[in-house]
Amino acid sequence: VSKNPHKKGLVCEEWSTGQEPSSDLCVCEHGWKAGVALSGRQHVGHFLDHRDNRRRVELLAAGKRIANLFSYSCGYAVAAASAGADVVVNVDASASALTLGKNNFALNGLSKSGIGKFVERDVRLWLQKQREKIGRGEDTGWDIIVCDPPTFSSTKGGGVFQVREAWDELVAGCAEILRSDGTCFLSNNFQAEERKHFEKSMAAHFLSVQRLQPPLDFPKVAHRGHSVFYMCKK
Repeated sequence: VSKNPHKKGLVCEEWSTGQEPSSDLCVCEHGWKAGVALSGRQHVGHFLDHRDNRRRVELLAAGKRIANLFSYSCGYAVAAASAGADVVVNVDASASALTLGKNNFALNGLSKSGIGKFVERDVRLWLQKQREKIGRGEDTGWDIIVCDPPTFSSTKGGGVFQVREAWDELVAGCAEILRSDGTCFLSNNFQAEERKHFEKSMAAHFLSVQRLQPPLDFPKVAHRGHSVFYMCKK
């Protein structure tokens, strides 16, 4: 697995037959829709291995304040908003990713609901701002936090984000802004040899850390990794 996937092209040309998929193709998941692109960009826009975890958030979402960190196309937020969440704040450093999220809200008739908020910012800076607001008594914290950072990404100004270096800061920040009765869903494409490091960090900040099972159609395969999911409580 390349530590820096941007050093080589991950989208390649392939021979295909038949009609090219529509650029506005969408899929359905538990009654809501997500736009996908089967060609032309690195990610199709919807991560299937997160399906069960999105459902977990959806079942808890009614009336809750939710922070969706590293939101990408905002699938968690659409699921939560469709289930009656009070507000879902989507935070991502990529404006194009947030545009995908806004499109998904529009696709589900949620644009005018006021439930979805979109913040273009480094998640670490957003967490620090929330910690300061809570410290000043200006905020009471979040009921549900979803944090699914990439393994690697580029940042504005030529910087880089690497999850192994940032993980402790992210976990500590999430724990600090989570309400005492809240739930934090953490996930990443952990490599097996690094998993103990990540789990140790979660155990240091949460009283309960439960590893969740992935969907049945994403079984363990040697040398192939999928997202690993955890549900944490204070």
